[in-house]
Amino acid sequence: FKTTFKEENCSLPLNFLNMTSLKLYTSLLLLISIPSAFGSTGEAVPPNPTTSFHSAFEPPRDSVPKFLSDLSQLALLEKDHPILQYTESNRDNSYTKNWKVQDWERHQVRSFFRYRRHLGTWFNSTTANAVWPTVISLTCWALLIQLLAYKFESLNSFLKQPAIAKGAASFGAPISLLLALRTNRSLNRLLEARSMFGKYIRASGSLMNLIATHVSPIDKERAILLGRYLSIYGWCTKGFFRKEADGTLIQTMLPPNEAEWIRRQSTSHNLDAPSCIHIRVRSLLAPILSEIPLSAGNAMEDRLSTLESSLGVNKRLLGSPIPPTYTRHTSRVLCLYLGLIPFSLVGSNDGPVSATFLLSILLVVGATAYVLVGIDEIGVEIENPFPLIPMQALSKVIQNGIANQVRLMDDMPAP
Repeated sequence: FKTTFKEENCSLPLNFLNMTSLKLYTSLLLLISIPSAFGSTGEAVPPNPTTSFHSAFEPPRDSVPKFLSDLSQLALLEKDHPILQYTESNRDNSYTKNWKVQDWERHQVRSFFRYRRHLGTWFNSTTANAVWPTVISLTCWALLIQLLAYKFESLNSFLKQPAIAKGAASFGAPISLLLALRTNRSLNRLLEARSMFGKYIRASGSLMNLIATHVSPIDKERAILLGRYLSIYGWCTKGFFRKEADGTLIQTMLPPNEAEWIRRQSTSHNLDAPSCIHIRVRSLLAPILSEIPLSAGNAMEDRLSTLESSLGVNKRLLGSPIPPTYTRHTSRVLCLYLGLIPFSLVGSNDGPVSATFLLSILLVVGATAYVLVGIDEIGVEIENPFPLIPMQALSKVIQNGIANQVRLMDDMPAP
């Protein structure tokens, strides 16, 4: 094209030439922008956090109503995806559910009514069902010792030696100490893991509040994308600690290129989804920190660091159990003690052997085994806290908290 025109000498109208130039210019822009949307391998990559999410020629690709609509789709996925299902116990009062005022009222009734309820549900107790096989085995062992002592007089005479009874009784104090120390340590692990999930809730909600206040007025679509990541943080954490698939959840809430990025990090680099969320949230916040107050940027980094440190604590609890040597030694000493009790009880009889005496020994051995083995079983059960924490309810709290913050982006009164 010539740089100057004389309208009377042109074979084409000037307006037509200007329109043609505009079309060619637009085509060149499109050709330049298309390669940047793909990586070197042709795969889609997450949007560059240093650039805007959409150009002036494109409508916004995300909005608050769309975010809330995608969030509502999660309820439709509960039936087919265990990560979203309510798996906590509805039986009696259980630590595996998020307690409400009604649960506390039921739990703190008078002792008579509390004992009556607990005795009435004894046969449904998970602890009782776990220890019954051991209790029955030890009771059968006690019965065998009684029958042998009744049949062989030499064995009966041996069991009447005072050292037998005193030796069995000497195990009581060490066994009690071992069980107490182990159970207390397991309980501390459970409480520590639960407190970390409380930090997830507080830190994610506070971070989203800062994003809605400071980031949304500058780049609303970026703020909504950050909300999408934070809304699934609890679910992805639950999936990591319980080995539940979170792929469908991520695909529902995140744009396709973002979901593909997380999938690629998981498969190629063995990076878990919660850690991917930490990295991506920080990368989305970094380019905009220069446009918001310094105090707000520092607060966001502090909340994100809280999420990272809390996840690190729970990973430590998952990867570092109470030393198995301690557990093995406790089990062996406990079996030795419970196995010697029948010898001590049989030898304590100075009169003739009767059915009543035999029955009393079985009851004492069974009751002692139930108490001690039950304490040991509880310690082993709560040592791994993650199946017991009400993760479904806590993840729902995080999701709803983030949803409320995002919803308020479009529902704030004018100053």
